[in-house]
Amino acid sequence: MNYVAPEFTHEEKILFNQLLQEFLLSETQAAELVHRYGHDYINKKIEIVKNSPAYTKNKINDLRAYFITAVRDDFQPNVPKAEILKQDFFPNEKQPIEDSEKQLKQKYADYVNKKIEAYYYALNQDEQQRLTHDFIDFVKSKSGGEIILNAHQKHGFESFLVKTKFINYIKSVINIKEMNYLSMEEWQNSTNLNL
Repeated sequence: MNYVAPEFTHEEKILFNQLLQEFLLSETQAAELVHRYGHDYINKKIEIVKNSPAYTKNKINDLRAYFITAVRDDFQPNVPKAEILKQDFFPNEKQPIEDSEKQLKQKYADYVNKKIEAYYYALNQDEQQRLTHDFIDFVKSKSGGEIILNAHQKHGFESFLVKTKFINYIKSVINIKEMNYLSMEEWQNSTNLNL
């Protein structure tokens, strides 16, 4: 029976189950990787691992650990020397622009997450407990929320998956003005960004 993680797109559900079945990841590991790195990135790493000499020659002792390392350390495909020699000395001009836009969005998301965390930790203990309790009730009401609940029981907010879901929950229930963070446009105007 396939386990369906909460709030996944159809493609992400397929990917999640592939990580469980082919790469022997736990439900928590698979969910965290899909949420943290995204569908396209994980698919590229699957392709890289499956095309690696170690995989094709069946020389990987711990496939789970190998795959997680491939994702976290951003393994790249082996490029034959002949291909390197054929490469253009002038890189595609569009790629750096796309990368800088992604970096900008990621920096803004990091800024927002820090503001939301600061908001949460500025609450008194009763307010923090109420918000946490409401979050857990919300997760329990969602189909497949067991992954998040299990990760919360084992790791609390140290779990990337739990922390991400909790921050998203706070965003959905608390007024932005209360959390005191700027819109992306305001943030860009107020920040001297060196990308």
